Amino acid sequence: MKMLKKLLCLIPVFLTFAVLGGCGGHSAAPPADAANPGGPPPPGAGSTPSNAKVIPDIQKLGGWQNCTASCTGTPAAIFSMAQGIASPSQSGASARFQLLAGTRPFGGALWFKFLGAANSATHFVYDLSFFMDNPSAPQALEFNVSQSAGGSHYDFSTQCDLAGGRVWRVWDPVAKQWAASAVPCVQPPPSTWNHLTWEFERDSAGHVIFTAVTLLTARAESTSLSRPTPTMSQRRIPSGWIKSA
Repeated sequence: MKMLKKLLCLIPVFLTFAVLGGCGGHSAAPPADAANPGGPPPPGAGSTPSNAKVIPDIQKLGGWQNCTASCTGTPAAIFSMAQGIASPSQSGASARFQLLAGTRPFGGALWFKFLGAANSATHFVYDLSFFMDNPSAPQALEFNVSQSAGGSHYDFSTQCDLAGGRVWRVWDPVAKQWAASAVPCVQPPPSTWNHLTWEFERDSAGHVIFTAVTLLTARAESTSLSRPTPTMSQRRIPSGWIKSA
């Protein structure tokens, strides 16, 4: 479980977590070899295939790395990460990521954790809970997964845009900008755990596909939300989502 403040940016496969005072850009992540679950697409919300590789309690693992400024595309930040937080926590040992006094306006920090290679993995379920003292403070919450496999880099980057349209956005690596969807992303309640699940996949043509997102109990499925990898000349940016209960 994660205890988060300000802007959120998490990435398993290589898992990255960024905290930004403002979200004007996109965090630059170090290259990753990595991966989380594989196997067939998830059959439904909250469901995990029996052959999936599950990596639990990533916040408890050692070997986290961090950086600021050039790697985040923001001004420099003063930051900290603390593990083994007993309260608030759902597991008895959450992790706290913070920007501290002395951080420049719109400054950001990036924490990342490599999870090892799984080049055959094509489907991913990113499931976490986050806790915020003041959810009205950040401009956005950013949650990312990335994978390097077969000479290609797959970037599943998402952002809950709280200061703008209050919709989910995805990162377009070709245009190097955020692309808005039609799916609402409401401000999460303060001082409580918020459950988020993202479902992703990559296809044989090299597209990254955002299958569905569930925040708290609201689930939205996508039938067209996909992006090309940066090495592809073809562009296929989403035009809409389908919402479901």
